[in-house]
Amino acid sequence: WRAVVLVLLLGIDGTDRLCLPYRHHITSYLDFRYIFSKTDCIITHKKRDNFRLYLTEIHLPLSLRLEVGDFFRKDVKLGHWDAKKQENVMDNPKFQNKKLRQAMAYAINNQEVADRLYHGLRFPATTLIPPSFPGYHDSSIKGYTYNPEKAKQLLDEAGYKDVDGDGLREDPNGKKFTINFLAMSGGDIAEPLAKFYMQCWKDVGLDVQLVDGRLAEFNSFYDMVEKDDPKVDVYAAAWATGTDVDPYGLYGRNVMFNYSRWVNEKNDELLEKGHSEQAFDKEYRRKIYSEWQKLMNEEVPVIPTLYRSAIYAVNNRVANFTVDPSSKLTWKDVGVTSEQPEVAE
Repeated sequence: WRAVVLVLLLGIDGTDRLCLPYRHHITSYLDFRYIFSKTDCIITHKKRDNFRLYLTEIHLPLSLRLEVGDFFRKDVKLGHWDAKKQENVMDNPKFQNKKLRQAMAYAINNQEVADRLYHGLRFPATTLIPPSFPGYHDSSIKGYTYNPEKAKQLLDEAGYKDVDGDGLREDPNGKKFTINFLAMSGGDIAEPLAKFYMQCWKDVGLDVQLVDGRLAEFNSFYDMVEKDDPKVDVYAAAWATGTDVDPYGLYGRNVMFNYSRWVNEKNDELLEKGHSEQAFDKEYRRKIYSEWQKLMNEEVPVIPTLYRSAIYAVNNRVANFTVDPSSKLTWKDVGVTSEQPEVAE
C-alpha cells in the first residue's frame, strides 16, 4: 500500500499525481492553462488532456502576531503563560494602544508579497477564519489593506512622532522606540520577506529590528516564542486551522498555544459561545464567529497577512482522489482505471 501511494505522489513524467508549488511549473512542464481566483472556496478543478488540475485553498493563514500586554509593569516585557494558574497573563504595555497595532497592519503591503514572492499562489488575508470555511468566513470584513498614509495618521494620533527628525518615531513619552521582530530562517525568500516587512514599517516611521540581528533557526525560533522571550515583540507565524472552525485553541485565555498572550473578556465570551450547546445551531454559531472576527479585526492582537493555496495535478485514470477536506474518501478508496497513465498528445 505504501509503495503504491509513493508512486501516485512522487511520479514525474506521465505519472498520476505531482505536487506543483508554483504557477510557472504548470505552464513549463505540463502546458496547463488554468484560472485561479481568490474567491474560490475549498476547491476548483479544471480538466485538460490527461490530467485534472485541482486548485485548493489550504487552511494555513499566515500572520504577524503582536505580543500584547497590559499595564501591569512599565518595563518592556512580553506577556507570559502562567503555568500554575493555567492561563495567559498580559504584562507588557508596549503594544497596549491598538492604534499602534492597527498602524502596523495598514503599513504592510501583503498584495505585493503575494504577487512577487509567492507567484500569486497566496493572497491577502482579511480575517482569522479563512475562506476555506465558507460558512463562517465573514467576507464583509475587508481587513487591513495597504494604506501607509492611514498608518501614519494612526501613529500620530497614538502619540508616536518623530521628535528628533531622524525619520523614526519616538514613543509617546519622546523616548526611542524600537520593535524587535522575530522571523525564522529557511527557504529562499525568508530573508527578503523579513526585510520587506521591516521596510514597510520603516516607511511609516517605525524602527523595527531583527531579534539578535539575524533570522532565527527553527528550534531557536520556537523556543523563544513558547518561552515568551522578552527580546521578542513581534514574530511571523503560520498555522493550520484543522477541520473545525473553532478558534479557541489558538486564542483562548486558558490555552497555552495562545502565544500572543492576548486576553479580553469579550473574546472569552464569544469563544465560549462558539462551542456551547447552543452552537449546534449553525446559524447561531455563524453569527458568533462573525462577531468574533469583527472583534479581532478591531483589536488586532494578530495581523492576518496571507492565505495560501496549493496546486495538484492528477492523471485522469486516478479514481476517488480528492483534496476536499470535507470528503469522506480516504486513501483506501483511491485507485486507477487503467494499466497505463493517460499521456497528453
